[in-house]
Amino acid sequence: MPKVRLLDEYCHKCGSQMNSWDKRLTNTFKVVGTCERCFCDIYDMDKDTFRKQMEDFFDMRPCQGL
Repeated sequence: MPKVRLLDEYCHKCGSQMNSWDKRLTNTFKVVGTCERCFCDIYDMDKDTFRKQMEDFFDMRPCQGL
């Protein structure tokens, strides 16, 4: 099973360290480095609802451990 990896990149909105899931989201939405928390704020969703939407529309699930 893939595990979460911390990256040497930081969210351009809040400054938090990004992980491999954040990077996948950034690539999917074709935006500058943005973390999951900021995506949730942008779309006014809690984390579980946002992840459900990602699974339903893009068939994407976060790595184990998130």
